[in-house]
Amino acid sequence: MKKLTLNLNNGLIKIDESPNPKLIEGYTLVKNIYSVVSPGTEKMLIQFGKQSFIKKFIKNLDRVALVLRKISEEGFRSTYNKIENKLNLPIELGYSTCSIVENTTSKLLKKGDIVVTNGSHGDYSLVKNNLCIKAPANLKKKDLCFSFLASISINAYKISESDVNHKSAVIGLGIIGSILASYIISENKSVITFDTDKDKVEKFENEYNAHSVQKDLKNIDSNFKNNFDVIYLCIENISTNLFYKSCELLKNNSLIVIVGTTKSYFPRDIIYKKNLRVKVAVSYGPGRYDEKFEKGQDLNYIKSFKYSYVNNIKSFFKKIEQNKIDLNKLSFSLFNFQLFKEAYKELIDNQTSGIIFDYSEIDQNI
Repeated sequence: MKKLTLNLNNGLIKIDESPNPKLIEGYTLVKNIYSVVSPGTEKMLIQFGKQSFIKKFIKNLDRVALVLRKISEEGFRSTYNKIENKLNLPIELGYSTCSIVENTTSKLLKKGDIVVTNGSHGDYSLVKNNLCIKAPANLKKKDLCFSFLASISINAYKISESDVNHKSAVIGLGIIGSILASYIISENKSVITFDTDKDKVEKFENEYNAHSVQKDLKNIDSNFKNNFDVIYLCIENISTNLFYKSCELLKNNSLIVIVGTTKSYFPRDIIYKKNLRVKVAVSYGPGRYDEKFEKGQDLNYIKSFKYSYVNNIKSFFKKIEQNKIDLNKLSFSLFNFQLFKEAYKELIDNQTSGIIFDYSEIDQNI
């Protein structure tokens, strides 16, 4: 089994080889056909890995108190070595694939089924049964590999409970924001989008009503203030300023949905005065991080969910089947898995919007 891993200590990406894992109860072994790179997350991790130890420390000031306490208890050298060792542990990259079942303990799957999974980049993955979802045979496999990424967008939309009269805004036109904007439009609702990247704004200006803004919405048109019922923040590392500015754009009694990551301070005053609600979208949807649900060991337990990330993914299947979401507009580049170094170089150098890995010609001597 070949897995793509990242060393957070130095930003080095490589392929780790190991024997194929043994099948255990609650899991399915799949062979990957395509996997899609999450541009924001993976690019951020690689750039973090390439930073010096001091810069990594500064980027994680929220953990400084914990580190200082460890130093006082165990000494600097011991604490430094523990942090260094943790950073040296390789992490797997990727979480959205189209695959074929090799072996399974699931009652819902069989060998040869085409499925979508949250497995990582590599030729094979061992995935929990209910994170391995059978796909319609008539859909393009290159579209299907976006399924788990798309479920993040769809979950954000569903928890907003937006109605047809609501005015929505998506801030951030990365892959999650772009699919979210497309999904909102597919539901016959209007949306306005914002991004700092002028190329993205130009690409989506007409389709997603895209507007160019500076970082943290510094130059936002005053006409947008008190204008929206729902705002979706699809940004990595949401700042306190961006959070506050987004609240300014909302009407009273409205909603902000956090889709990206944030370490910002909670702008209580404006939320209080405008009676705003804040929701945090949990990854793919309800059922995620629920061990019993993810392993799919109890079908009656699965039925107890009103809806789950499985429904979100099936909703994505339906949208691409109806041609209501066009993934070609994302302009992702296709790379053979063996060319991962060239692929990530293009991503880091901003020469491509994103990457799809193809596993059809893996060299066994790689």
